[in-house]
Amino acid sequence: MIDEIKALLEGAVDPCTKISIMDMGIVGGINVHEAEELIQVALVPTTPFCPFLGTLDDEIKVLIEKKYPAWTVDIFVDRSQVWEKEMMSAEAHKKLGIE
Repeated sequence: MIDEIKALLEGAVDPCTKISIMDMGIVGGINVHEAEELIQVALVPTTPFCPFLGTLDDEIKVLIEKKYPAWTVDIFVDRSQVWEKEMMSAEAHKKLGIE
């Protein structure tokens, strides 16, 4: 199920870079609690003051709720992690011209 959610989140795009949030490394973790029908998605923003977190939150919920309409989707910012460019995929590095 987590792999299905990751695939869904490939469709969510970072508004600043126009690159998938998965490729950008913004998704810090996904937890599925089947007994509670709860999906939790931890976000690690590229900057602590990201103005687009609300937009991403809404986009993620829409993508997941289309596939799992009966489930509760909880999106939160994981302040215990700090985003670093090494969290990006090779594809994101290439698109941004980072070696």
